[in-house]
Amino acid sequence: MIRNIDRNIARFEDWLAERELKDNTLVVFVTDNGGTGGVEFFNAGMRGRTESNYEGGHRAACFIRWPNGSFVNPYPVSCATQIQDLLPTFLDILDLEGRPDYELDGRSLRPVLMEGRPLDDRMFVVQFGPDARPEEDFSCVVWDSWRLVGDDELYDLSTDPGQQKNVAGEYPEILDKMKAFHRKYWSEVEAGIDQFVPVIVGSEREDPKLITSSVWEEGAVNGQRGIARALGPPRGGVTHIDVVQEGSYLVELSRWPFHLKRGLTMKGPESTVGGTRIETGRALSIEFGCLSIDEEEPLISRKIDGEVAIRLEVNLPAGRHRMRA
Repeated sequence: MIRNIDRNIARFEDWLAERELKDNTLVVFVTDNGGTGGVEFFNAGMRGRTESNYEGGHRAACFIRWPNGSFVNPYPVSCATQIQDLLPTFLDILDLEGRPDYELDGRSLRPVLMEGRPLDDRMFVVQFGPDARPEEDFSCVVWDSWRLVGDDELYDLSTDPGQQKNVAGEYPEILDKMKAFHRKYWSEVEAGIDQFVPVIVGSEREDPKLITSSVWEEGAVNGQRGIARALGPPRGGVTHIDVVQEGSYLVELSRWPFHLKRGLTMKGPESTVGGTRIETGRALSIEFGCLSIDEEEPLISRKIDGEVAIRLEVNLPAGRHRMRA
């Protein structure tokens, strides 16, 4: 896996250099956060893994480079930052205008990148939840080197990067301040946690629209292994859609990603494009495809042998709808 990443980065570097774009290109490289499902991985001594609210469950590497961008000399950034900081950073260092009526969650990293000074007194929340719905105490509050995990675990990463010693009893003022910060945060977001951001359908800017099981209301399946094993609700999940243009739509239902051109009843591939071995999963004896809008009587179509998708035509009124396939 690492060799494949190294090779792709080298190809990208060569591509930039050949076109004399390297010095004027802003490059951001961000990793995923840990491994799951029994995968052996290096986690730099951090506690937890993906889906954990300890440091090993959400901390990730981020490398930013822009040779002609007036950055200070390369150095490791020690202050707390988050993925939401990237958009305000781009707006700031590229002199772009954002929407004045839209408040961004992150902070610009311009002082960090161009002045070499940290973001002082930084506090933010990393919120987790099963499927789509977050749970109040399944969270981590980040404040410089302090971490509040859940409601009563406090760690100081400056002396305990592996989060082995809970010091909540030793620093009650720190604990109370971070808990108060999380309560305020939760009070602001709780009213909207059951409101789904819909998938936009019918826009000229994205036609066709690809919709996957990762956006289901419940039982979402978003990993290769889960898709290969055909996990999720037996009747499929509900996708919230917003139809911007009323009309007749062609819907194609496929067991596998369309670019694989893989039959509906076949097992999955044995390896990725880069050669990494993956789980082939289950073959399903698919005979029909069903599609319902707003839980009304479903449209049903029989599969055609050899085809990679089942096709149905449906009239969609404009506006918000619940779609199940």
